[in-house]
Amino acid sequence: MSRKLVSATIESEPLSSGAFKDVNAKCPKCAKPTVVDQTNPTRPFCSDRCRMLDLGGWLSGEYAIPGEPVVDETEPGDEDEPRSRH
Repeated sequence: MSRKLVSATIESEPLSSGAFKDVNAKCPKCAKPTVVDQTNPTRPFCSDRCRMLDLGGWLSGEYAIPGEPVVDETEPGDEDEPRSRH
């Protein structure tokens, strides 16, 4: 049985609980082999380092989801008032 994760094919094997243990997965950050199941607290990453590097990429703007730019609707000096959504 195969499943898709971050555009990589992952082979799965059934566990006694009926869940699947993903083996032969690759870390989305460094491509090292990793296990993607409940025993890996950093899943789908191979390590906490790769997890934090990926988070840093999102926070720095290195990664972005395509879409329309967001326009700030507040007037200068109105930072304390909530923005209204139209």
